[in-house]
Amino acid sequence: MAEGPAGTTSTRRLPIMEDEGEDLFLEGRLSNPIRQSVGKQGTDPEEVDEFVKHVEEKNRYQPEFLQAFHEVFQSVKPALLMNPDYLRAFKVIVEPERSITFRVPWVDDNGK
Repeated sequence: MAEGPAGTTSTRRLPIMEDEGEDLFLEGRLSNPIRQSVGKQGTDPEEVDEFVKHVEEKNRYQPEFLQAFHEVFQSVKPALLMNPDYLRAFKVIVEPERSITFRVPWVDDNGK
């Protein structure tokens, strides 16, 4: 931890992303720059935990997907806690790719 004059600790603001021209920052001490804090506009941590449990339950037979999910989730968790819009977006992109196949009957000029 960096100490300032007379033993005070210093803090810094870290930019995390830009939203419609407005920069968003995480406040934190130099020793722990990504401190999770939930303000009045933040996401309820219980909602985030329920979302994680839902993803784990839904994809319990896909260990590689769950490993990737947890790695990404740990990186974006502070932002998800700061803004409910980010959690809604993350819920959409966490859905694994799906492939829909169907048969298309082709008919040539002779009707075959």
